[in-house]
Amino acid sequence: YELENPSDVIIQITDAAGKVIYESLMKYQPAGNNQTSLSKEQCHMSTGTYIIKLTSRENNSVFNIFCSNQ
Repeated sequence: YELENPSDVIIQITDAAGKVIYESLMKYQPAGNNQTSLSKEQCHMSTGTYIIKLTSRENNSVFNIFCSNQ
């Protein structure tokens, strides 16, 4: 993800039913390109479609992903 200005970022993952399965506050992320890694086990994900929402002071970004156990 890219930030125009430094900001705290919240990452939230929900399953297809809308249940929040993971949420984390990442304090002070610098301006520019940033990245984070999460494992399926860390997020308790099985096969299915999930929605990832990244929220910063200035923007919200939403991504749909498909997770496969293969």
